[in-house]
Amino acid sequence: MFLSSQDENQQKESSIVYCNRSLSQYRLGNINIAMEDIEISLKLNNMNAKAHFRKAEYLIKLDDITEAKKSLQIANEMANLTNNKNLIKEIEKTNLQLSSNIFKEKKVLFSEKKELENEKEREKDLDLDINLKSMNVNINNDNIKGRYLITKSSLKTGSIIINESPICFVRPTISSSSINKQQQQQ
Repeated sequence: MFLSSQDENQQKESSIVYCNRSLSQYRLGNINIAMEDIEISLKLNNMNAKAHFRKAEYLIKLDDITEAKKSLQIANEMANLTNNKNLIKEIEKTNLQLSSNIFKEKKVLFSEKKELENEKEREKDLDLDINLKSMNVNINNDNIKGRYLITKSSLKTGSIIINESPICFVRPTISSSSINKQQQQQ
């Protein structure tokens, strides 16, 4: 089916109307209605760069970053074809914000993970301190003696005083000279 130029112009104008209406709905906080209107706008005129750009903005708000990037890419290509400098600037600004937000989110997640690990360590230390105090045991550090325990009361034979994971592990290596020494000793 072919459209007359008048019908084609009417579709383009309707696309602009729906695109603008979607922005109004977005500003009112009606993101789902805004998405519906932007989809109608794109069905009426898939070459509407501004509609692709707005769709990307709404998708960012909905945390659909993958689809938002696709829409931004389409909007950017169309804006470059039509040499729409204002839209190109808006797209670049949104791309920068998107990249910045992703970096910030990763940084926040990393710091939250570190904080959670630190909290677990503090809980372990607190539990250890409580257990040692209840057994009248102190942990001391000395440059010469290293780390050692002192008890103020007698302990039962076989009592577990402290159970720690090693800080590091060194895998033993066997050199050919040590094998030769073992063979000579036998």
